[in-house]
Amino acid sequence: MKNEKTSVLLVSVNTFYGGGDAHLVNLADLLDGDCKLSALVFDPTLARNLGDRGVQVHRLRLLPQSARALQVLHAMFVLPYILVSARIQVVQVTGTLETLMLPLARLFGCRTVSIRHLVPFPGTGTRLSALRRLAIELAYGIGTLFANEVVCVSETIASALRAQTYRRTRRVIRNWVPFMPPRKSFREHSGPVRLLFVGRLESHKGLHLLLHALKSLDGYELTVVGDGSGTEQLKLQAADMNVRFEGFQRDVSRYYRDADIFVMPSLGPEGLPLVTIEAMSHGLACLLSDLPVHCEVSCQGKAAMLFESGNAESLSKQLRSLLESDAERHSYGSSAYREILASYSPEQARAAYLEAFGLGQAKTQPGVLSGA
Repeated sequence: MKNEKTSVLLVSVNTFYGGGDAHLVNLADLLDGDCKLSALVFDPTLARNLGDRGVQVHRLRLLPQSARALQVLHAMFVLPYILVSARIQVVQVTGTLETLMLPLARLFGCRTVSIRHLVPFPGTGTRLSALRRLAIELAYGIGTLFANEVVCVSETIASALRAQTYRRTRRVIRNWVPFMPPRKSFREHSGPVRLLFVGRLESHKGLHLLLHALKSLDGYELTVVGDGSGTEQLKLQAADMNVRFEGFQRDVSRYYRDADIFVMPSLGPEGLPLVTIEAMSHGLACLLSDLPVHCEVSCQGKAAMLFESGNAESLSKQLRSLLESDAERHSYGSSAYREILASYSPEQARAAYLEAFGLGQAKTQPGVLSGA
C-alpha cells in the first residue's frame, strides 16, 4: 500500500471541446507515471482523448448537451461513487460551476484543486447575461472556498481573481507546450503569404474581424482551423476571398508548420490560449489582439505583434506590415520561439503541478509559480 500511486480525478463537464479540455489532455500526458488518473467528463472528444492515454474515464450521458448546469448537478450525484470506488485522493476541477463539487470532495477527505482558464467577464451586455455571469462567478467564489489550490494559467487571470480567492490558495502555473518542436526554417516569399487562424468559430474569437481586415489586402492565403456556431456565416463573409476552412482538426501541428503568420484576433475573454503558445513554439510570426493576456505572453509586444482589440483598421495595418516584410516576420518568429522555450516548458509545469496536487515537494521555478 505504501508504494501505491496517488489516485487523481480530473473533472470537466464542459459541453464542447475547448482550450480547457485540451489542457486536461496535456495534463494527463504531463503526469503520466506520477499518479493514477481517472476522469469525470461529458464531452465525447475529451473522453476519447483521455481514454487513449489510459485514463479511466467516467462519461456523463444522461442529459442533453445544452444543459450545462444540470450536467454539474448530475456530476455531483455520481461523484461519491467514483470517489469511493476508485479511492480518489485528489480532485481537480476545470471550469467555474464545477467548483461546486469541491465541498463534496472535501467531505470525502480529498485534496481539491481548481484550474481557472478565463478571466472573470460581465457577459454579452444584456441584463440577463450579466445576471447569469454574476451568478456563475458567485458560485465559483463559494466553490473555491473549499479548494486547497486555485491554479491560474496566467498572471492575468491571477490578478483578475484577487477579489474572489484567498491569496494563500492561488498560484500561477502557466500553460505549456507539451512538445517543443525544432524552430521552423524561415522562407522568403514569391507567392502568397500563408496566414493561419485556429480556434472556435464564435463571435468572441474575432475571425469576422480578421476577414473584414483582409478585404483591403492581397498577397495572402488564409487557412481557418476550427468549427462552431458561426461557421456558415463566416463562410459567407469569406466568399470570393482566398480563404480555406478546414474544420475541427485533432492534430494542428502540420498547419503551424505550413503557415507564415498566425493571427489571434480574439475579443476576449481569454486566459492563455493554448493555440497562441503552440503557434509561437513553431517560430511563427504572431499577430495578437492587445488583450491583457496577449500583452503578457508577448512580453508587451516584443515576442508577437499586437493590434488594438476589436479594431479592424488596426488589424489591417499591422497585417500589411507583416505581409510586406520578410525580415519582420523572421524577427517576430525568432522572438516568439525564444520566449516559449524560456517560460512555457513542460518541465516547469510538471514540477508545479506535482506540488499543487501534493504529489511531491517540487522546487518552485522562477517566474512560473507565484502567489498573485
